Amino acid sequence: MPTVIALLVLFISTTVLAEKEQTVKSRQACAEVPRQSLVSCRALTDAMSRLACYDAIDISTTGTALGQAGVSGPNTPSSQTTEVDRDPISRAAADLATSAFGLPALRGAEVTASVASRIVGRFEGWGPSTRVRLANGQIWQVIEDSRGSYELSAPEVRVKRGLLGSFFMEIDGVSAVLRVRRVD
Repeated sequence: MPTVIALLVLFISTTVLAEKEQTVKSRQACAEVPRQSLVSCRALTDAMSRLACYDAIDISTTGTALGQAGVSGPNTPSSQTTEVDRDPISRAAADLATSAFGLPALRGAEVTASVASRIVGRFEGWGPSTRVRLANGQIWQVIEDSRGSYELSAPEVRVKRGLLGSFFMEIDGVSAVLRVRRVD
C-alpha cells in the first residue's frame, strides 16, 4: 500500500511539473505580443470569440514584454480599464461556428446547437436523398425515406443537432421534421 501511494504522489508531482513547464514556455513565447491585443482578447467572455481574437493577433510585430506592459493576471486587480470593440470578433466567431455547423467536429471544439437560414429559391418538397441548398451556402441531404410535396418560396429553415451526431431540419410551413446530413 505505501508503494502505491508513493507512485501516485510521484505521478501527480510529475504531471504538475510538466504543466508548469508548459505554462512557462507559453508565457515566454507570448512575451512580445502587444499589450492592447491581449487586453482586448482577455476581456471576451465567449470561448470561440476569445480564441478567434487570440488567433488574429499578429505575432510578427514586436511589443513590450508582458510583465513590462502591465498586463495583469486574472486574479490581479488592474487599475486600467480598456473598452473593447467586440462586434467584429463576435461576428467572426459566429460566422465560423455557423459555417462549420454539421461538419465533423474537432476534438474539444465548442459545439453549436443549431443554425438558421433560408432555402434558396422555391421549395417544392422532398424525397429520399433530396438535397437542400441554404442561403448560408450549406447543402443538406435528406437521409430518410419520407416524402412531402409543398409549394413554398424561400422558407426559413432551422437545422438542429440531435443525439449521436444526427441533424434534424425544420422548415417553416412544413409539419414534418426531416433527418438530414450535411453534404457541403
